[in-house]
Amino acid sequence: MATAKKLPSGSWRCLVYSHTDANGKRVYKSFTNDDPSSKGKRRCEADAAAWAATKERSLRTENLTVREALAKYCELKSTVLSPATLASYKRYAEQHFGMIERHQLADLTPSILQAWVNELSSTPVKTRAKSPDPGGTVKCLSPKTVCNVYGLMTAVLSVYAPELRFVVKLPQKIKKDLYAPTEAEVKQVIEYLAEHDKELYKAVYIAAYGTLRRSEICALTVDDVEGCVIHVRKARVVDENYKIVEKTTKTYAGQRDVVMPPEFPDLLPESGRIVDLRPHQITQRFEDCLAALGLPHFRFHDLRAHAASVMHAIGIPNKYIMQRGGWKSSATLERIYERTLKDYEDEYTTLLMKHYATRNATQKRKAPVNTEAL
Repeated sequence: MATAKKLPSGSWRCLVYSHTDANGKRVYKSFTNDDPSSKGKRRCEADAAAWAATKERSLRTENLTVREALAKYCELKSTVLSPATLASYKRYAEQHFGMIERHQLADLTPSILQAWVNELSSTPVKTRAKSPDPGGTVKCLSPKTVCNVYGLMTAVLSVYAPELRFVVKLPQKIKKDLYAPTEAEVKQVIEYLAEHDKELYKAVYIAAYGTLRRSEICALTVDDVEGCVIHVRKARVVDENYKIVEKTTKTYAGQRDVVMPPEFPDLLPESGRIVDLRPHQITQRFEDCLAALGLPHFRFHDLRAHAASVMHAIGIPNKYIMQRGGWKSSATLERIYERTLKDYEDEYTTLLMKHYATRNATQKRKAPVNTEAL
């Protein structure tokens, strides 16, 4: 750090190297403070140090705006990111960075980013309605989406401005109260679809009994099946141009072999795709099925969680459940288990109450006799 020297006038001055000009001469930036005391010396040195740090950061940080950096990042990662992930990043860049997109990366500060996060958390946005209202509903971005958008920002900074480190307070995530279907409800859906929608029936069957994701089901062909074993190696998703593309599974753990019930081969066509539906068609027709049956709303993806919960409830070890479902961490399973199946919950509650009743009856029989009362 530059040391301040006292001038004849009593002021303090610091010289900090700036650059070398075209003639090879070293150019310095001067900082002065008129306070002749030691306090003035410290302030002069602090100003010089702050400028030097800003200069160093500007040299290391690419001269990009946030918008330019987002575009470069998406292009850089286009061959390694999932098409669906890349599409979501581009959508985030287009919709949620308006407040800071013109800022240079080197000019970003914690206060600028915090104000941006605050705006994301409180600005109403229009979302697609699940109700008959075609206009959609208006609400704020969910805490999860805000965290995802900020996560993209930190990823961009890690590539184009790695020296920048910010501490920003993000909104607290809200625990979703998702409905967990019972075994009876899943059975009702399967029986209904067996009569009314053969293609969706196969999709629901594979999700409920095989724990496959929607994207994995859409990618399956008869060549991926050997007897009762499904070789899961690929997925079909929607890319940034809203086209269906084929890619590898969501995670490395997603590449697995899943043993299905004995009747599964009877569902297979002679050739081609096992389920001749696109991902969005599965979602829409599944919602129509629930409405026709008058069942509570739950997602197609919840069939996969249902399968994991059933395996957990009957005592199958987590390691096997993770392998069968393609989960890469036990933390994901723990979140699934929080949504305990209602029928198993009632069964275990009844079992616990019987245990308490038996224990209390035993304690009464063993209670000592009060001889003084005789």
